[in-house]
Amino acid sequence: WVVRRTLIEQHQAPRNSEDLSLATFCSGMGTRWAERRVSMVGAAGGSVEAVTLWVHLDPVTGRPKPLPAEFVATYTEPSGGREVTARQVHEPVVPGADDVHTMPWWPRVTDLDVLNHVNNAVSWEVVEQTLERVRARELIDLDLAISLHAEVEFRDAIDHEVVLSAMPLTIAYRATDGVLDIALWSTDGETVYVTAKVTSPR
Repeated sequence: WVVRRTLIEQHQAPRNSEDLSLATFCSGMGTRWAERRVSMVGAAGGSVEAVTLWVHLDPVTGRPKPLPAEFVATYTEPSGGREVTARQVHEPVVPGADDVHTMPWWPRVTDLDVLNHVNNAVSWEVVEQTLERVRARELIDLDLAISLHAEVEFRDAIDHEVVLSAMPLTIAYRATDGVLDIALWSTDGETVYVTAKVTSPR
């Protein structure tokens, strides 16, 4: 299984020491992928949803493989029969385009996982770093203490050789109309590794 997309929806930020209840379940399926949702509800009103789309891969070919019959039989009911797609929906922002800003970003050896690729969780570091830059430059009004809608799409693996090259990757971002679009590009500008979209719904 590999992650294609992760969405975090914060309706209200939990407070410090707030008691939280968590529930996790399969919230949708396709022919070769499934969606897992984690719902977090706080005693004081905190509310966060985390949704991840996992693609089922053939371990030999590395290609998407149909879901096992046992999996479908087990998780169809909790998913409510909801169908989901693994199609990528973000349009990557391109360095040099109108209103697009850039900054360098270096992956680290400590970011590598057991497959010798940069772990997908590290992509959220790119999002956090860009958010801080945007807030510091007052490019967009995002009230992240109240509500947050952040979605990351994983497009290509950052492998061991890229990390060892010690060459910076490029974060390209655009903040317009209350929406922050982010893309992480390879050093040569040929490959998009990650895209993200962040908003703060009112």
